[in-house]
Formats: sequence, C-alpha cells, structure tokens
Amino acid sequence: MENQPLEKKNTRANELYEWVEMLVLALVVVVFVFTFLLRVVTISGPSMTPTLLDGQRVIVSNFLYEPKVGDVVVFTLREQSEPFIKRIIATEGQTVDFDPDTARLIVDGRPLDEPYINEVMSDSHLWYNESYFPVTVGEDQYFACGDNRNHSWDSRYQAVGVVDREEIVGRALLVLFPFSDFGLV
Repeated sequence: MENQPLEKKNTRANELYEWVEMLVLALVVVVFVFTFLLRVVTISGPSMTPTLLDGQRVIVSNFLYEPKVGDVVVFTLREQSEPFIKRIIATEGQTVDFDPDTARLIVDGRPLDEPYINEVMSDSHLWYNESYFPVTVGEDQYFACGDNRNHSWDSRYQAVGVVDREEIVGRALLVLFPFSDFGLV
C-alpha cells in the first residue's frame, strides 16, 4: 500500500515530462517551418490594391519555388529595409516596353491583358523615361509591378529596376489576417 502514492507521483511526473517534451518538439517544428519554409509578411501601402490591402498579413514561401509571370512575390532591395510585394510581369529574355498613348505596358510587342490592375495608369509621364524603355529582362531577373500602378514604386522606375532572383523572398500564397480576408492570393 505504501508504494501506490509513489507510483502515482511517478506517473504524474512522467505525464508532465511527456507534455513538456511534446511542447518543445512542437515549438521546434514551428520555428523550423517559419524559418525555412514559410514567412509571414505584412502588406504596407496601397501598391497591390485590389489584390492585397494595406495591413493584411500574407504567408510567403520560397520552398521549391521558381518565379513565373503572374506570381505575386515579395522581394527586398539592398538599399531598402522594407520588403516589396509586386506581381511578376516579365521574366528573363522578355522585353518590356511602354506605350505612352494608351498608358499600357507591352511585353514582347504585345499589350498586357491585366484584369487584376486597380485602374489605368495616369500621370505616366512622371515616371516614363524613354532612355529606360524598352527593358530586356536579364538572366535570373524579373520585371515586377504593383496592381495599383498609380500608387506603386516598382520595376517601371530605374531606381527599382528589374529584380534579381536572389532578392526574391518568396511567393505570396495565402492571406492570413484579417480573418475576414482569409484565402489564397
């Protein structure tokens, strides 16, 4: 009879140890996933309206990812501390031009069909630079623009220019927050 309370103490200690072990393992898995596979990025500014809105949080992944036209990607520039989030318009070898009469981007001689943009570009003369366009995208580079062209600092500007592959953090996959906007990008 004296052994029974001691056995109960050992059982409780073992249960507590197992719980702590599971919590530590879960923490390690979460840290691994959010360090190497997924990242959460907060949208800052209106450059991707209506696709993504200021203040939304999105999950971004670079795991086994090869950027392609139409993808919404997060990238960083050496001179900037804030990450950019834009849509890839052209990939290596493609030529991007601009038609100032229609205020449309042209890729490989064809005007882009862009149902996702917020509105037609206005005041394009403020950023259009004939010495910059046409732009041929180099190897492992991408031309990326915001969906809200009138409020986007992107590859159309020489100061940003084309995006190098190593600057891409990953592809935006899922709107995580606010919960009312939860869904695929």
